[in-house]
Amino acid sequence: MPKLIASKLSSILLAVLTLGLSAACTRSHLESQAFLANIYGTYISESSNSSSLQQPDQVYSKALSALIKNDAASAPQGEVGKLNFDPLCSCQDPSGIKDIKIAESSTTSNGSINQVTLFTESDQKVITLTLINESGALKVDDVSSTDIASLKSYLSTAK
Repeated sequence: MPKLIASKLSSILLAVLTLGLSAACTRSHLESQAFLANIYGTYISESSNSSSLQQPDQVYSKALSALIKNDAASAPQGEVGKLNFDPLCSCQDPSGIKDIKIAESSTTSNGSINQVTLFTESDQKVITLTLINESGALKVDDVSSTDIASLKSYLSTAK
């Protein structure tokens, strides 16, 4: 009889843990979706001039923000650094973006990996964003697209 009770308790415990893990994953997914919708919501406008580079500390992780600031600071006066585009849209001018689709995210140990598809009148771009939880807030820790495999790697290499 104790084996039967232990077996049932194990089954119940497994079910509770699975539900808890599922709820945590759903919460993480919803947080990622909300974070990205907030950022990309400013990009859909005929006259949008939004750029994630205007306030990198609010969007990017400390490590990526430092690389972005270092790139800008190391450019000769009057010129831009290697990063002459907004990595979140892989563009210089987001005003052509007509729609955005934020796909399901896959959860990592400290955040998520998310695909965002940006639609213009004639094209679409897929941007992959690695989000991390940093000091209780989601931040973009890396960006990749067809133009650049890893923003962190790109900014870490010499000109």
